[in-house]
Amino acid sequence: MTVEFLVHSLFLISAVGLTFFWVNDPNLSLYTLQLIAVFILLYFLTNWLNRRKDTQGVKASTLPAGRQALRWNTTIIFTMVVMLLVISTGAIISPLFFLIYFLLFGLALTLEPQIVITFTLGLIVFFYINNPEATNDQLIPLLSLILITPLALFFGRQYLQLMQQKGEIKILKIKEQQAKHNITEEETNTLLWLSLNFKNGMIKIIDSLSQVLDKPGLSYNQKTNLEKSLINAKKLLQTGKLLEEKIDKQTD
Repeated sequence: MTVEFLVHSLFLISAVGLTFFWVNDPNLSLYTLQLIAVFILLYFLTNWLNRRKDTQGVKASTLPAGRQALRWNTTIIFTMVVMLLVISTGAIISPLFFLIYFLLFGLALTLEPQIVITFTLGLIVFFYINNPEATNDQLIPLLSLILITPLALFFGRQYLQLMQQKGEIKILKIKEQQAKHNITEEETNTLLWLSLNFKNGMIKIIDSLSQVLDKPGLSYNQKTNLEKSLINAKKLLQTGKLLEEKIDKQTD
């Protein structure tokens, strides 16, 4: 059991406890709608700040902590809004009780499974304590929370795996594009080398050999070897031209 798990669970349970306290207080409950409006404004403000940080850019050292803080702000706000709506409209007999199911699915996408399970157990305890005279039929929604939580965790895990696979596919596409770019660059460099360095170098060698062959005083063996070298140099130059044409056709 880590400190992070304890702190996050405590935050969520405290949020639920505060909503129960607010709604059950005669004076504070009069301002429930106003409080919900404030939380909704805070939610949009938090999302705006998150998008602004993404667009403007944040230092790498502060980005993970900032995103985690913003994520937790939106999680707490969303939780308190849902709980205020449900508790103020009848708690376990509220027609808005189904919003808690969506809340669990949302938490399963962003939080660890242990935190979601702890939150569900906390909800059940709070609802049961605040509705001691509830009948068995009225307690059925609490049982549904136990059944919904594993389903929410399952879909949350599948969603995260899907996002991970999409991320891996994106990385592979980027690597493929980089590989194509590298191949194109290598082909360009090869064509430049064949058309400039190799071609010019071989022409100079052929000219030099031709000039040497034109000089008198060469022995038979020397002349024969120079003639063979000249023939090989011309063949090599021709092979280079054919290779250049082949690469040029393949890259078109």
